[in-house]
Amino acid sequence: MRFSDFLKKGFLLFGTFAIFIAILQATRVVGEGIWAVWAGIIIAFLNFVVGVFLLSWGFEKEDKYFYSAYYGGMIGRLIFIFISLFVLIRFFHFDKAASLVSLIFFYFAFLVLEVWMITKNSALKGESK
Repeated sequence: MRFSDFLKKGFLLFGTFAIFIAILQATRVVGEGIWAVWAGIIIAFLNFVVGVFLLSWGFEKEDKYFYSAYYGGMIGRLIFIFISLFVLIRFFHFDKAASLVSLIFFYFAFLVLEVWMITKNSALKGESK
């Protein structure tokens, strides 16, 4: 499982969402909460990149290292998300609803991509054995 393959698909998804957000911003469909939406996609993308890096690192290793990277990374990334969300809402006064909805939406979108890539690469790894 190559990190660059993951990253290309992640950037494609990020770019698609960024264009959509820019259109929403240009047409003023979303008001002041637009910065919360941008923050949500950036946090979700950073979460995705860190997760992909850890999974790519652990994929070729023994199962115990892979699962350590997977579960340890999951816990660390969730802590990162909660701290980021707390800071954005508490100190930067971002709109709570826009922050939560955008972060949840983008988090699950990137998670679907992550799971799909893991499943695809696991099947290829199983065929090569």
